[in-house]
Amino acid sequence: MTTTGHDPAGLVTVDGLTVTAGGRRILDGASMRVADGEVVGLVGASGAGKTTLASTLLGHLRPGVQRVAGTVRVAGRDPFDLSEQRVLRTDVVSYLGQDPSVELDPAWRIGAQLRERARQRGQRLARADVDELLHRLGLSAGAARRHPHQLSGGQVRRAAFALAVVHRPRLLVLDEPTSGLDAASAELLGELVADRGRDCSVLLITHDHSALARLADRVLHVEAGTVRETGIVDRARSAPRADAGQARDVLVARGLTATHRGRPALAPVDLRLTAGATAAVVGPSGSGKSTLARVLVGLHPRRGGSLELDGRPLPAALGARSGAQRRAVQLVPQDATGSLNPAETVRRTLRRALVAGGRAGAADETAELLGAVRLDPSMLPRRAAELSGGERQRVAVARALACRPAVLICDEITSALDEATATSVLEAVDALRADGTAVMVITHDRHEVDRWAHRTTEIAEP
Repeated sequence: MTTTGHDPAGLVTVDGLTVTAGGRRILDGASMRVADGEVVGLVGASGAGKTTLASTLLGHLRPGVQRVAGTVRVAGRDPFDLSEQRVLRTDVVSYLGQDPSVELDPAWRIGAQLRERARQRGQRLARADVDELLHRLGLSAGAARRHPHQLSGGQVRRAAFALAVVHRPRLLVLDEPTSGLDAASAELLGELVADRGRDCSVLLITHDHSALARLADRVLHVEAGTVRETGIVDRARSAPRADAGQARDVLVARGLTATHRGRPALAPVDLRLTAGATAAVVGPSGSGKSTLARVLVGLHPRRGGSLELDGRPLPAALGARSGAQRRAVQLVPQDATGSLNPAETVRRTLRRALVAGGRAGAADETAELLGAVRLDPSMLPRRAAELSGGERQRVAVARALACRPAVLICDEITSALDEATATSVLEAVDALRADGTAVMVITHDRHEVDRWAHRTTEIAEP
């Protein structure tokens, strides 16, 4: 007889799981446990097999992928047994994937979907209950009457999360739930996970160390197809950095505003970027963080306010700035791939940047630039397509450094990178402060803010 109650061995038990695709082992003898009421974090590099492992808890594997060994049990049931799948997927497990929009029916209003999901699980959900759940996730009561296409990306993610928890599952599997969310939205989602109740376990797949530090009881690391326990995220790593003291302010913005096509794109911003310090800029999606970056480098006109570089007025337009002023403030964009010429080698890219910055572009200088961002000179003959995402980002940073800027602005440069790669990129950027560079980092990742920033500026929606 199948056990459906609380399993003394744990709500989730995975033993010796081996999963292959085209002869390649995605998981190789992986094992893990999740106890009743426990939050377990699952981390690892992109492509390590985290999502594949989580998908097996519902008995799902994408086409071409197959389980060749090992067992999976959730609440004592086998997810790969077709007779057990319906009970597991209906009553026991809720899964929220990286693309939350697929969880929502485009033809149904959000409130109707929540009430229907509860009804399917034998529960009755009043309109007031729907409004309360949405309110806890930072959504207005009006969101219940909207269709998914009438919501922003962050609102869709929060609505999908509400759909996943509305029937109170025993196991909640969340795959990168805070990806693309601003700090406030991620905080609200984290609070709901924390308040989920003692009878609900969570498997949390994330690169967000801040979320792990707040929520996880244990952390598992997926690497080379196996799973090892790493314990709780080191909270010391997330401690705020010491203040930069009374160092010189290099770039100062006062009451800076901007518009786009006649509409407000940036609410008034006051900002100080200090030599040898890192400032984080945070705010909800659409608040104008990237617009601010482009205004600072002269690529977007400002509507109001003032800018000073080393105590002197800085013209708004790039074309009105002197060569020294243009070189002093450099931007590293989010999309490194799009910003690099695919036909150029790394050597050619860096040499062009050096010449534009008034330097010779000699071989030893290009190698020096790569060394500054912790890349080997062997990268010089390669083109962008031959580099990893993290390597492309570091080349983009090196190109900006060719001008020896006083201010380096990094716009979401780690958003598409796995944890280890993102850390290596930020370590390379952080090392630049030793030369007195003022660094500004635009990010949604609160762990990055906690670990790297000396001060934080929050931007409100315009």
